[in-house]
Amino acid sequence: MPFIYAASAIVGAISAMDSANASSTNYNAQAQAAQTNATIARNNASGAQRAANANEEASRRKSAYALSQQRAAIGQSGVAFEGSPLDVLGQSAGNAELDALNIRYQGQLQATNYLNQGLMQEAQAGAAQQSASNAEDAGSLGVATSLLSGAGKVAGAMA
Repeated sequence: MPFIYAASAIVGAISAMDSANASSTNYNAQAQAAQTNATIARNNASGAQRAANANEEASRRKSAYALSQQRAAIGQSGVAFEGSPLDVLGQSAGNAELDALNIRYQGQLQATNYLNQGLMQEAQAGAAQQSASNAEDAGSLGVATSLLSGAGKVAGAMA
């Protein structure tokens, strides 16, 4: 009978360690996936900011061209650059600047959103790593519990 208790304790210990290793491996894989997603989010933030900067510059170039066309049209019409024509040019320039600033702002919002996603992914990675560590600790405790329980049964059977 003591042999059966000892064998049962060993099998229980192996089972506890295998289960802990499987859980730990799973949590570590989740942590790695979350870290990868965090890196992707940071890269997306950088890309969004670069795209917004390029779009802002393109908007400014397009606006500068349109404003120069307006000035040329006013000049060809023989109207003086004062009063209403000057007001129209001023309003057009103001609108163009607002368009460029809105493009910049939208890019910043998008980049911030990606950065926040990255932070959330990093938090998930940390939680998964902690769970992996907890699973390893639980496995060690399970091994010890199984072996001690088996040793107690063996000792009881031999007494």
